[in-house]
Amino acid sequence: MNYPESKLILEEIKKAKKILINCHKGPDPDSVGSALATYEVLKVYFQKDVTVICPDDLPSTTLFLEKRLTESLVFEKVDFDKFNLSKYDLLIALDSSSWDMVRGGGNNQELNIRTVVVDHHPTNKRYGTINLVDEVISSTAELLYFIFNDWGIDPDIEFGYPYFQKSLLTGILSDTGCLKYTNVDAKTMSVVADLMRFVDKNEVIFNLYQNNSISSLQVTGELLSKITLDKEHKFVYSVLSYSEYKKYSSEDEAKDIVSGNFIQSVENTDFGFVAVEEKPRELSISFRSRTDFDSSKIAVELGGGGHIVASGAKIRDTFFNEAVEKVLEVCRRYAKKDS
Repeated sequence: MNYPESKLILEEIKKAKKILINCHKGPDPDSVGSALATYEVLKVYFQKDVTVICPDDLPSTTLFLEKRLTESLVFEKVDFDKFNLSKYDLLIALDSSSWDMVRGGGNNQELNIRTVVVDHHPTNKRYGTINLVDEVISSTAELLYFIFNDWGIDPDIEFGYPYFQKSLLTGILSDTGCLKYTNVDAKTMSVVADLMRFVDKNEVIFNLYQNNSISSLQVTGELLSKITLDKEHKFVYSVLSYSEYKKYSSEDEAKDIVSGNFIQSVENTDFGFVAVEEKPRELSISFRSRTDFDSSKIAVELGGGGHIVASGAKIRDTFFNEAVEKVLEVCRRYAKKDS
């Protein structure tokens, strides 16, 4: 048994008649991959009535997973302030450190439903009826691999349409930056090797990293042209206002492309961030570290969360310049000054 909580979670699943699985707000491939893998396991192996819900649209980089999974997938974009929970028995909250991540819209109000939390973020609030939080593991997708193993479900099991292997590999490769982040250890590599027996990793990598729209690359170029170095505090940043951002088709992936592939590569820096005003007076910030600097401390102070290497936050109801200054002030307070 990898986790003692696995048995308790399975007992909750077996008791429930109608189950909700969430993708968190602004879903990333680990969130989507974890949700779809759990959906299939509950639907196929336990014959449960399952719905996947999310407060936002799924990112285009994950659409290849949904298409390949099953035509019967039930996915709903929901407004939790209006969504009727009364007909559901259980919510499985995946990759979500707080109610705000589950609900979206900056609302941290608890939902009235039995909740199982499965997550890997150190900033998790342990808000569930049952909480399985592994702060060391690379991703929620890797965590689910071991939970499924506790339930007797292995990648080589023959049953129905087991596409959950591809969903898990997608989540792991995404949350590890294709295995380049420091959250990768020998155990992660062994899981990836096991899943690769059934999944073409090149297809996953192609869809995650080599399938960007022109609009996304245009926003990426705009952000790269605005990179600024704070030499004294050893960090870099790039910001984009809504008036600049709205010139392009909405492409949230650009922020992650710049933060994950460029911000972490600037010499003589400890960390950096990309901030995009995706809606008027709503600044979305993505932090990345390139040393042992803990970016999550900044994210938490700004109302967000995440990991040492990668974290994020949103500042709402604040004018762009004011929001950017707030982020810079917190960054400079936590930064290691250049001596």
